[in-house]
Amino acid sequence: MVALPTAPAGRLALVQPPAPQPAAAPPPPMPAPDVFVRVFVTNAVSDDGIAKTVASLDGAGYDMAPPARVRVVIAETDVRFFHRQDAEAARVLAEHLDGVTRDFTGAARKPRPGQLELWLAGGARQPQPARTTQPEMRTVRPPTQAATSRRSQAPAQTTTAAELRNEVLRKLREVNSQ
Repeated sequence: MVALPTAPAGRLALVQPPAPQPAAAPPPPMPAPDVFVRVFVTNAVSDDGIAKTVASLDGAGYDMAPPARVRVVIAETDVRFFHRQDAEAARVLAEHLDGVTRDFTGAARKPRPGQLELWLAGGARQPQPARTTQPEMRTVRPPTQAATSRRSQAPAQTTTAAELRNEVLRKLREVNSQ
């Protein structure tokens, strides 16, 4: 062992470094808000991606419904809230998933307070492959005698899409002018 020299009188003495302190414990996880989460995912999200998200939410203490697949494109993960008192819980959940909150308080149909909707982003819509088969053929049976006689008594009702559109517009104008 080597002895360290002592400091002359009037000089500072060497000081031992302070004993290392234990690292500060991470803050406790934020408790999950008292909400129920309905989860919606597109078909573009893999089963593994869904499982990871569900595990993350479960680990954070969220109560949720089993994920439901939907046939829409969801470009950005969002959390929808329907009542003002659920806005903060939606913000916390969206932050947890790197998503955004969406205010649906003006929606006509709302779930009960305390329910949020999570819509997981799933990427762009995939182009549909070109159809290579012939369209399905339907069998058409000849009309019965009764149907034939009814048709001969009724006036012909062949209308085009343009005629239907014009008729609808005419009726709307009539209603609006009253």
